[in-house]
Amino acid sequence: MKLRSLVGFSVFALTLSQPGARAQALYGTLVGNVVDSTDAAVAGAQITISNLGTGQKWTLTSNAAGTFSASSLPPGSYEVTAEMQGFRKFSQSGVEVRANDTVRADIRMQVGAISESVQVSAAAQSLQTDTMDVRSEIQAGDLQNTPVPMTRNYQSLLVTVPGMTPPTNAHSISANPSRALVLNSNGSSAQSSAVRVDGATTWNSWLPHLSGYVPTLEAIEQVTVQTNSYEADLGYAGGAAVNVQIKSGTNEFHGSGFWFHNNQHLKARPYFLPATQGQPKRILNQMGGSLGGPIRKNRLFFFGSYEYTPDRQSSFRLGNVPTAAMRAGNLSASTLPLFDPRTGNPDGTGRTPFPGAIIPAASISPIVRKVIDLIPQPNIGAPGLIAQNYFNSGSFLYDRHTLDTKVTAQVSDRLNLSGRVSYLDWHFDNPAYFGPLGGTGIESRGSYDGIGLGTTLSMTYSAVYTVTPNVVIDGYAGYTVLDNGAENIRLDENLGRDFLGIPGTNGTSRADGGWPGLAVAGFDTYGRAQTNSPWNLRLPQAQYVASLAWTKGTHNIRFGWDSLWIAQDGQEPKGSPGFLNFARGTTSQPGAAMNDYNSWGAFLLGLPNSLQKAVRLEVGKTRTFAQSLYVRDKWQASRKLTVSAGLRWDYFGVPTRGGGRGLEIYDFNTNVLRLCGIGSQPANCGFSLSKKMFSPRLGVAYRPSETVVFRMGYGINWDPINIARNPLQTYPILSNATFPAANQFVAVSPIAAGIPNVAPPSVGDGTIRIPNAVAVELVDPKFRRSYIQAWNFMIEKDLGGGWQGQAGYVGNRQLRLQNRWNTNYGYIGGGTASQVLNRRFGRTAGTAIFSDAGGFRGYYDSLQAQVNRRFRGYTMRFTYTWSKVLGPLSGNEFGVDGYQNETPEYWPLIAKVVRNIDRPHNFNAAFSAELPFGKGKRWATGGAPAALLGGWQINGLFTAYSGAPFNVTTSGASLNAPGNAQTADQIKDRVEIFGSRDLWFDVSAYAPVTAARFGTSGRNQIRGPGVVNGDLSVYRSFRISERVGAQFRAEMFNVTNTPHFANPRNDISATQPGLITGTANTGRDGIDERFVRFGLRLQF
Repeated sequence: MKLRSLVGFSVFALTLSQPGARAQALYGTLVGNVVDSTDAAVAGAQITISNLGTGQKWTLTSNAAGTFSASSLPPGSYEVTAEMQGFRKFSQSGVEVRANDTVRADIRMQVGAISESVQVSAAAQSLQTDTMDVRSEIQAGDLQNTPVPMTRNYQSLLVTVPGMTPPTNAHSISANPSRALVLNSNGSSAQSSAVRVDGATTWNSWLPHLSGYVPTLEAIEQVTVQTNSYEADLGYAGGAAVNVQIKSGTNEFHGSGFWFHNNQHLKARPYFLPATQGQPKRILNQMGGSLGGPIRKNRLFFFGSYEYTPDRQSSFRLGNVPTAAMRAGNLSASTLPLFDPRTGNPDGTGRTPFPGAIIPAASISPIVRKVIDLIPQPNIGAPGLIAQNYFNSGSFLYDRHTLDTKVTAQVSDRLNLSGRVSYLDWHFDNPAYFGPLGGTGIESRGSYDGIGLGTTLSMTYSAVYTVTPNVVIDGYAGYTVLDNGAENIRLDENLGRDFLGIPGTNGTSRADGGWPGLAVAGFDTYGRAQTNSPWNLRLPQAQYVASLAWTKGTHNIRFGWDSLWIAQDGQEPKGSPGFLNFARGTTSQPGAAMNDYNSWGAFLLGLPNSLQKAVRLEVGKTRTFAQSLYVRDKWQASRKLTVSAGLRWDYFGVPTRGGGRGLEIYDFNTNVLRLCGIGSQPANCGFSLSKKMFSPRLGVAYRPSETVVFRMGYGINWDPINIARNPLQTYPILSNATFPAANQFVAVSPIAAGIPNVAPPSVGDGTIRIPNAVAVELVDPKFRRSYIQAWNFMIEKDLGGGWQGQAGYVGNRQLRLQNRWNTNYGYIGGGTASQVLNRRFGRTAGTAIFSDAGGFRGYYDSLQAQVNRRFRGYTMRFTYTWSKVLGPLSGNEFGVDGYQNETPEYWPLIAKVVRNIDRPHNFNAAFSAELPFGKGKRWATGGAPAALLGGWQINGLFTAYSGAPFNVTTSGASLNAPGNAQTADQIKDRVEIFGSRDLWFDVSAYAPVTAARFGTSGRNQIRGPGVVNGDLSVYRSFRISERVGAQFRAEMFNVTNTPHFANPRNDISATQPGLITGTANTGRDGIDERFVRFGLRLQF
């Protein structure tokens, strides 16, 4: 869709906005007590609440207890007035109402004539007096003033939120075009966090640990992050609940124009760029503007923001390629023997070494020779080394257009409407690491070689209707759809079949074209590096929410309904051209140590340890929904005490494939797959999901004085993960066959034999026997959803002089943690033959069930503190978290990729260890200071001094946090237990941490495991490098006219150019363990070195 057409559509759609549902996430609440000079309650006072930006007014009356409550107020600055016969008129201006928050404005009436008045101004910031959740807020001014790295993504600043694991990047641009960050909060998995834009959920349902849309920085009015003890009206979140409020128009025209620029001359050299290479080209621009104002004064308002981000760079990548001697079969540089797999016994014992570790030329596979001829030679590093010995660069392109629009309307004194339309259009082009041979994309953000393109559309329509001053109906409807895809290079050539001559590779469709994948352990993959491309996915979701707020005496009661619908259409091919893996054990033997020379030897001989081939049989589709009801009573028990009690009921429905067809169920007794809704099979096949998912919420806020608040909260939240995700592309939608060898020491077959074909299924009566080599992804038909019990106790204090501080204990327990469990696991020393389904049916393929098997728990305990100051042009914020995160060790922290040990008997080894997201210490300091010179300031208020010294502003962000824990691993060949990861033996009592890039830890404290057992080292017992970083910016503002101002910006990121190292190589069997080969993932899209960005911003 062209941008011009989209703008027209946005304006048209917004004019048709209709009432939707609950809008508390869009609006705020204002409460207060009205008392006289003796602290007696004043009943019957007329309270008028006026929005200073739009002119809207609300009128209500204080009740018998002197309290008042106004809900569903649009965010903005308000004036609160109170009138009562016998008292002076009271007026308080500058009361800031924020979305999804309760603000207190207490009123003290003075005896006198009503014609007299008392006027006060609200404090710049107020205590959190009436909500019991743990929250942080980032205002538009903070977003504009704090240095925000790279493409100015607001999520980068969430590192300052207490309890938040520092956000990180994840996935390719095509899978994550908005460049959303992974948000782990209070030890919870990122997939349980939820990001809403104007109240509407914007999940990337395929990657549920990411949000699907990130608005432009210029469009954001406020970001609210709730991390613990939400009220009952907030659901579909177990970790962080992030709500992004888009700006609205007012009675005054306001706007901005901006241009930010960075290039290679404003960057330091990347730390790992070889000394022989020049500074790579990098040109990043970001330009656009915003405009908001009235369409009809006091009635109809608009806001719009557009941003264009062209990114051009010469990207580079370092990797491992074989030396010239290795290509010829000479592996004598290895310190270990190289065994001939064509000798000895079927279990790998009794083998004869190749003399001198040299493979005869006649033994090298002709197919492999074709590949070797295309592999580039080493071009960096010392001769003979195979670690980080190849450098390549190429031109990477990434363009992004982002549009955010919003219209708000006061239709009458009782009805208010608003509508938002946001749109993202993007594409990239990423060269292949090995050129014509393919490989991964050179630019890590692109991940895939080739091109990607797509769009994202996100909308919210909301309405508020005031029935009476005490009864308000509000709500919204939201819709978001991601439509993305990517293609590899050379798809029009069947290179595996026609060039290499490997039978069974490639296929009948264009998506099956190109290279097969050739993965040699310890080296970069040749050909198709990712099994999940080319791909395309369309991910729509819709949310409808409605609520009624009723104020009765000192009770504010809210009833509501919440509905969520998610669809997924599309597919990842899972290696449709074919994928071949070459392991170390093939040229070793049981009891022997091994290294990367062993895997290269297996490749030369053309002896893969496993084969994979996928065939797409139909387009994958899933549909899922959720329904919720809730009630919440916020009771002003006294002037000093607020109690909030609520109950939420959630039901997550049984997923389907649409059209009356359900998901699939595997019968473990017969090896038969039931296709629900086909033939004689019922639509749900007996799926039974709980309808008893109740979530109690309770909170107390006690205000012993106007300067102190004690808050306590407790609540249960259900993990909202979409359980239909993994089954999107399972059999018989996709035939994903894997052919493993009998054990880690033998080949599955010679490469010249190719990949076997799997016959397509015949669905018949709705039952099929799954081919033994074909994997399935299923949901436990008795699935029990994970839930989180969260609690907090916080103390907040106004410290005077504009300072505020709070500190407290925040904790939770995550129960029945869910994950993808491969039920076809094996046992120590048993190899493929020991897999439980192989012993019963001859089945060797993965049989994954998404379930809560194991009953694992997560543990989080923390001290969280922050100190803030906003006063006369100065803003400072200090945050600190001291925490510990324990729980099961999984493949990642997303909850969808399986445990490191799949065999139940071995679960105790991983059940309660330090988790990957654990960062014990996280400290942040942000500041913004307008220098006290120039007009309206303390010094140099006029003339040349004011012109020279006025308008300067300094801003900064300092961050320091602990490093990530990691395992020390080794080859799992001797363990020989499918589905289980191996750790090394620890042979020293104490492991010394050297802290050097060349050797981070004492690798001599560990040894490979050569027997059939687990290693003796613990899980995640070593911690990698921490991060200390400082960002700084200097702004100079000047006036062009009375209404138009300009600002020149110079921003510097990683001011000291301190490298932030990633964890070291942790595989004792690999080349150079302990070596650090890259920089840490700090959420900056791989840019770690110091860089300077210049910007020019106009504002009126």
